[in-house]
Amino acid sequence: MQTAFAYLRVSGRGPLSGDGFPRQNQAIKQYAKSNGIHVVRTFEERGVSDIDLKSETLTVRVDKNRFRTRILPLNLTASWAVERLLERANELGVTQPEHYLIPSRVSGKAYDPTQPPSRWGGGRHGERSRRSAD
Repeated sequence: MQTAFAYLRVSGRGPLSGDGFPRQNQAIKQYAKSNGIHVVRTFEERGVSDIDLKSETLTVRVDKNRFRTRILPLNLTASWAVERLLERANELGVTQPEHYLIPSRVSGKAYDPTQPPSRWGGGRHGERSRRSAD
C-alpha cells in the first residue's frame, strides 16, 4: 500500500471558522481509500494574515478566543511602520505563519524565528524609553 501526507489549507477567516478543514479532510480520505493510499499524517495550514496592507487594517484577536477578533484601521504612519516591520522580519528569516514577527537574536546577526525575543529585547534603548515614560 502506498503512503502519503495530507495537506489541508484555508486562506480566509470564513473558511477557517467554517467547514474548510473537515470538508478537505473527508475528500482526501475518500480519494485515498479508493486509490489504496494510506495517509500517515495530516498537515493543516491556516493561511490567515492579521495584517492586511491592501485594506490598511490590523486584525487583533480578543481574549483567548481565536474566532473573536477586532479589526483596526491603520493610518498612513502605522501602515508605513507595519511595512518596515514585515520587511525586516523577512530579512531575518521569518517565513512561516508560526514564526515570530520579532524573532529571538541568537548571537550577533543570527536570529531564530521559531523563538520569541527575550524580555530584554529592547536592550539599553528600551530601558531608556521605559525610564523616560515614567
